[in-house]
Amino acid sequence: MNRILSQILSTICFLVLPFSVNATFIDAVDVYTVGTSTTINWQHYYDGSESPEASATLEIVAEGVDAAGPGGGENDRVFFNGVLLGELDQQPFYYSGFGINPGPGALGAPRTELTTSIFDLNPAWLITGWNSISVIIDPANWIMEVETSTLTVNSVPEPSSLLLMIAGLAGLGFASRKKMSA
Repeated sequence: MNRILSQILSTICFLVLPFSVNATFIDAVDVYTVGTSTTINWQHYYDGSESPEASATLEIVAEGVDAAGPGGGENDRVFFNGVLLGELDQQPFYYSGFGINPGPGALGAPRTELTTSIFDLNPAWLITGWNSISVIIDPANWIMEVETSTLTVNSVPEPSSLLLMIAGLAGLGFASRKKMSA
């Protein structure tokens, strides 16, 4: 009985341990800042808890990023610690008659729409501590608002953990094969 219990516990350790290394760090910020032809700035805190080989993303939810209009659509540029990531995704239409007040989904459709922009970050750009995010709003822009922002950092499984899992599976296979032949 102790042998069976020991095998069950070792199986659980070998199967669960490598996946427990895959940690995720998330920092979410409610920005709720309106801008017209200015720069909107905020920060995300990163505690440095994930490995240097981590993958990271920045997700920004914005309101009123027009797709067309006097300037041919908005080109609101996003920077992470001074590195240009790209532009905010545009809503599928243009509406010239609104003024946004700070807050979640201030106007709603059909006058404006929330858009979600997701940017892949190079883990080398991450700073342990405060990381700066800026959206430089297109000067031809009427008005827009950054609603929320989320920094997500995922660790990569360590090679030693993967080897441990493979060794555990091989050991289980060997033990069950030995048991069947006996």
